[in-house]
Amino acid sequence: MILLGFVNINSFCQQGPDDPSNSIPKEISNKLKWLHGTESPFNISVFDSRAFALSMVSVTRDPDVAERYNKLIGSNGKEFIEKHPDSMRGIDFNNTYKLAEPFVNGPVFVSGRMEEKWNIYLWDESLYLVRSWTGALIYRVYITLTANSLAIRKIEYDGAHICSDNDAMRAVDFLIKSHLLRSPAVAPLPDDAPRNEIGIAMYLFGEYGRLGFFASKENTIDAVFRK
Repeated sequence: MILLGFVNINSFCQQGPDDPSNSIPKEISNKLKWLHGTESPFNISVFDSRAFALSMVSVTRDPDVAERYNKLIGSNGKEFIEKHPDSMRGIDFNNTYKLAEPFVNGPVFVSGRMEEKWNIYLWDESLYLVRSWTGALIYRVYITLTANSLAIRKIEYDGAHICSDNDAMRAVDFLIKSHLLRSPAVAPLPDDAPRNEIGIAMYLFGEYGRLGFFASKENTIDAVFRK
């Protein structure tokens, strides 16, 4: 178990990645690697960050951050209804997901620990994807919902946090698969993500916490898990 302080990745698009200075034990760093071909559990090449994601523990010495986190995980998300992300950009995106059971208004995913970086709320056919530490609304996703399907129509995203339409579409797809559907999924790596293994692992943990197991720069939306 390794303690990791709060890392602010929100300005990544503007500042670009830095080489991480944190010292990671060899038994973890040696397991961080790219998987290709039959080594990959998906039909694309992926970066395997499982050892890092499952070893990190998020901590904060700032009582305001802890208080805000606890307040956010107790929220039903109504404060986000009809709100839009800061520095808003919009993109049409059509994709449909099968549901095992229908969703109802209210929280559909709430962070259960500080290593889970997102809260997701459903209100009136909009999904509000919110950072669990800060309460920042990063995505508003317009959907059509039935008893057994969720269809995305449009995505609004925070352009100061997300660098491109393509990054937004891939990130929303990943969050729906990994957080809402609890399905194996590949997180997207933006073009300006770190290039070294520890840097990639830290980026994934900052963005997706314990659910950021695998990542790729390829087409993650169509990635298929090999059972």
